[in-house]
Amino acid sequence: MYFSVILIVASLLLWGFHYYIFQDLHHILIYGIHDIAFVPLEVLLVTVVIHELLERRERRKIRENLNMLVGSFFSELGNDLLTTFSKYDRNFEEVREDLSIREDFNEEEFSKVKEKLKTYNSNIKVTEHELIELKKYLTENKGLLVNVLQNQNTLEHEPFTDTLWATYHLTEELEARKDISELPEEDIEHLEGDIERAYNDITERWIDYMEHQKEKYPYLFSLALRKNPFKKDSSPIIGQ
Repeated sequence: MYFSVILIVASLLLWGFHYYIFQDLHHILIYGIHDIAFVPLEVLLVTVVIHELLERRERRKIRENLNMLVGSFFSELGNDLLTTFSKYDRNFEEVREDLSIREDFNEEEFSKVKEKLKTYNSNIKVTEHELIELKKYLTENKGLLVNVLQNQNTLEHEPFTDTLWATYHLTEELEARKDISELPEEDIEHLEGDIERAYNDITERWIDYMEHQKEKYPYLFSLALRKNPFKKDSSPIIGQ
């Protein structure tokens, strides 16, 4: 507020000084009105155009940070979970070939995979031993899930947030059961449903992630291809 008053007073003083020197009120009025006439355009430029440019820059920065988060999730946890869950899936062979993404995949082929997954019904079946191992793995990596969920950039991507919550919920369900070796069949079926939800969500996000890498970061896409969690012989080493 004080700064605005100072600017206004400074303008009045300069106009007064101009009149004192040149004694030309007509000239002051012409150029004063001329300058005022351009104020709306200047406001438009500053508040709309420049603001939009700054917002675009901020959105781009958020997308880049989010991509790093998603990449970290799959590198540290997501890929391993997809490999594990696909082993639980009795129907997985129906989509194994579809999920064998190739380097020459284009937008149309990614869309076909997404459409196939919409009609695909996974069939999760787990043993008590597998549940014990899964509980141990998720408990050990719970901190990573919490850290990603707490990151403000995660909120900018609702589907990814939902995927994290599905995975976190599965972790909580398993942790709540102290002795998994004596669970009734009905409870195991409930856990299988939780696994299936997380499995389907993570798979969808993985397809989105791979498509984004293909478009924006070809070198990262190359590594992600070699680490495909759905391939039996996946290896980061080129030539294997």
